[in-house]
Amino acid sequence: MKKDRRRVPCKKEDIVKVVPKIIEGKRNLNIYVTEDAMEVYIDISYEPYIEYEIEDMEPQHELFITGKIKHKSIKKFTREEIEKSLREKILFMELKRRNRKGNRWGQIPCC
Repeated sequence: MKKDRRRVPCKKEDIVKVVPKIIEGKRNLNIYVTEDAMEVYIDISYEPYIEYEIEDMEPQHELFITGKIKHKSIKKFTREEIEKSLREKILFMELKRRNRKGNRWGQIPCC
């Protein structure tokens, strides 16, 4: 498939294929716990899912294809997802802290 951003003559028998762009969304959740586990910093950012469509236009001699947003959405983190990530991070930091203090085998005491 040829992509050309210049003006190109087209004939009746030419087939022009236009594929609207889709931008996949992203969700980012970063958690930082200080070494003493006394402070927690959470950074949440979103990049929306965007789907474009071709805009209709009146017939004319020259065709300039333009697009518009057909669908835009952001799936936000739920409270439960944030709490789960936070618990996992704090548990990991606690295990790491115990290992540093820990016994000579690097094992974590059970009870």
